[in-house]
Amino acid sequence: MDALVSDIRFAFRSLAKSRTFTIVALLSLALGIGANVTVFSLVNALAFKALPFPEADRLVDLHEFSATKLCSGCGVGTSYPGFVDWRDNARSFSQIGAYIERPFNISGAENAERIGGALVSAETFPLLGVQPLLGRSFTHDDDRAGAAPVVMLGEALFARRYGGDRRIIGQTIRVNGVPHTVIGVMPPRFRFPEFADLWVPFEPNAAGGTREERDFGVVARLKPAVSVAMANEEMRVIAKSLAERFPEQKEWTAEATTFRISEALPGSLYAALLGAVGFVLLIVCANLAGLLLARGAGRQREIAIRLALGATRRRIVRHLLTESIILSVAGGALGLLLTSWAIDIIRRLAADRVPYYVTLDVDRTTLVFALGVSIVTGLLFGLLPA
Repeated sequence: MDALVSDIRFAFRSLAKSRTFTIVALLSLALGIGANVTVFSLVNALAFKALPFPEADRLVDLHEFSATKLCSGCGVGTSYPGFVDWRDNARSFSQIGAYIERPFNISGAENAERIGGALVSAETFPLLGVQPLLGRSFTHDDDRAGAAPVVMLGEALFARRYGGDRRIIGQTIRVNGVPHTVIGVMPPRFRFPEFADLWVPFEPNAAGGTREERDFGVVARLKPAVSVAMANEEMRVIAKSLAERFPEQKEWTAEATTFRISEALPGSLYAALLGAVGFVLLIVCANLAGLLLARGAGRQREIAIRLALGATRRRIVRHLLTESIILSVAGGALGLLLTSWAIDIIRRLAADRVPYYVTLDVDRTTLVFALGVSIVTGLLFGLLPA
């Protein structure tokens, strides 16, 4: 331990003497590591972070796909009759809900405004485990043909358009020209499925349509003893039965997959992004290795003296690697600062384009990744000169 403390002190003194080299190295590392950590934060938010729902791992997406139709193998939604068939026949799920995002015109005492909204079935919010901030959610009495029109508001719309006045519950506003009673306000930031600010019941607005109109998203919650694989197998059996009964269902099947709300970006794109910034970091490591080699040539006399005084080659290599890792960790800290600025800018620029469930921030996973990248980088550009 004493030897390590001595190496760290000596490394700081050595780096302080070579200020130009240290500054260039820190800036290079900050840019290289910062770019890697920023891209990792984006990939982590899009692909790996859990969705903001209780027991999100029990949620599955139900969809149809065909090897020959449309985009050949792409998962699509289902039709209204398809949703009814799944809801009536599937036994792997405790609840099944349907939804689709649509624009709406709202009016009333205030000026008319076009708002992004969604149709959701009565089961959707309960199975997601989301409770209204005010009022109540949709019931099966609301979600049926001929029911009195009702609407739920997003918290941001409630605050902006109605001033956060709780008396809006029970009041009437016009949605697409039809009077709707406001029955609830959803929690802050909730915009399911991605950008919705108000919701109306699914059944009165979506009933009908043909089996070829595969527009609706379907989410389900698995029963406690059911796995995704078991649910997937049942969905294929149901799809096969429907294909035998309805010509429109031929060459179509169905499956259950982990719920991600939106169509996830392909894994190859994530790999390409990480690979691109990783290549940039390798260039930074190569450049720094060259600088350290040039710097090492000027330190030959110092190293020769230390060897003559009894220092082992192992001790000298350890000292040189200590310098490299200190540089890299410091550069990583600066890179994290650049990452936080970059994420803040991305959040501002893409505020209306990023789905509400994508949380861009520097979390614990990002910090661990940044530390790991910093240490590995220090070893990479430090080993060759050492």
